[in-house]
Amino acid sequence: MDSISDLNKFVELLNTQAARGNTWVGSAIINRVISEIFVNDNTGATYQYLIDGPIKKNFTGLATALDIRGAQGYAYAGSRFSNGENGEMYLLYRKNIKKPTTYTYQITDFIDEYEAALKDFNAQGTRGFSYSFSLYATDTDLFNPIIRNFGVYIKNASDTATYSYEYKTVSNSSTRESALAEINAMGQKSFIWHGQDRLCFRAGFGCNVDPAFRFSRYSKVSTNSGGISYELADTISTNAANLITQMNHYAARGYLYAGTYQLWPAINVNAYYKGPSVGF
Repeated sequence: MDSISDLNKFVELLNTQAARGNTWVGSAIINRVISEIFVNDNTGATYQYLIDGPIKKNFTGLATALDIRGAQGYAYAGSRFSNGENGEMYLLYRKNIKKPTTYTYQITDFIDEYEAALKDFNAQGTRGFSYSFSLYATDTDLFNPIIRNFGVYIKNASDTATYSYEYKTVSNSSTRESALAEINAMGQKSFIWHGQDRLCFRAGFGCNVDPAFRFSRYSKVSTNSGGISYELADTISTNAANLITQMNHYAARGYLYAGTYQLWPAINVNAYYKGPSVGF
């Protein structure tokens, strides 16, 4: 968790790098040291970042907060938590300076079961809303708990694209070779990999999570028809400099970092992709 001062310094760092044409990719923790990763993809995009909050734990007012920033041209870019009282959540946004637009958001009740989640993704995707993130909330008092999940979707007012989604199971029998074959097979159908979700199968009463399974989430944008190719590389556990060396090695070949792909048993590899991107 960060202090409020740390959050402000974080946004200052993002905007300093953005002024140089570098886009924030995410954070990496190596040897207990947090490093921020940036990429210059030579598209000429220039972003401006800001952070809002704190957001109430039951997320009252979240839709209003998102839509206010969306009307100003800011898209959700991530969440950070403060180390103050109750560890409040703050929302990070970014704005494309060279391609100004506006955004609208849709919030739905989200079920952590893969068929229900997929149905919700595709229902919103046909309306032009792309899945952005989900939240877990306890909208309650101490003696009457009501636990809810929220799915948050975003729509670019300047874009007519629609979205379709698929899940693929990653099991305890998955190998690096089988994972790479699957992710590339989906890529050839213009699906981009968005990481893995820990969801459950519907089995009788309740929603049971099987620890041996994860679900790789893919999306396809109606305006993208080109194939996407992927490569998997060893994770870097020594230091951030070695990770950047690996990332630049793949970037020189046209591959951008896509995230960490978890194999079984608890083996992680870095995923890189080449082709059309999905995002805001």
